[in-house]
Amino acid sequence: MYKKISLIVVSAGKGVRFDDEIPKQYCKFKNQKTILEYTLEKFIRLDCFSEYLVVINKAHLQFYEKFVKKSVRKYYKIIFGGKERKDSVYNALVNCSKNTNIVIIHDGVRPFFSKELVLKVINNTLKYDACVPVLPLRDTIKKVKNGFVEKTIPRDELFAVQTPQGFNYKKLLSAYEKWKHLNLTDEAWFFEKENLPVKIIKGELNNIKITYKEDMIFGEYLYEKSKLSPGRDRI
Repeated sequence: MYKKISLIVVSAGKGVRFDDEIPKQYCKFKNQKTILEYTLEKFIRLDCFSEYLVVINKAHLQFYEKFVKKSVRKYYKIIFGGKERKDSVYNALVNCSKNTNIVIIHDGVRPFFSKELVLKVINNTLKYDACVPVLPLRDTIKKVKNGFVEKTIPRDELFAVQTPQGFNYKKLLSAYEKWKHLNLTDEAWFFEKENLPVKIIKGELNNIKITYKEDMIFGEYLYEKSKLSPGRDRI
């Protein structure tokens, strides 16, 4: 079942919104493990992938070699990213093994996923060819124009999308070849452009993406919690 599954961890962003001298993926929780290292370790412990690819910024190679342990690096093939996320993912897709059945794509700065979530994504991707975890929006959504509210958008059918996302490898690569000239911001959007169905499953509240420095406060709490108890975050 778990043969020919390629994992792509995307970590080539510059982290401008994080506003630190060190790219956010190489910042450490409690001066112990970097965000990226913790993410990569968890996937290795899950042990259901035929190959591991990590996409990094070429300018960050020194950080990767310094802040990610050799014991982790030996599992991952380094791919250098492109200008946008779509370019980075495409660079990884064309470097996947040609006998890949499905590909799982995950944000390198989203380290608090559970084993259960990953397995659900894999199982649903095997069944439906595409699967993404989502959460319903909690806040009222307003469309704004020129500094004023234009209208309120009903949120009943609106969801926030997380990673990992899973796809039939050949179908995703074909969609990328056709639509990579567009700045589509997640892989499911490429399936949508091909009018291919994308299965949704319930995401996880703790599966946060570290975007701003403020996110590190909750991130460090989750990191400490994972060390103290054999809970869902421990793979």
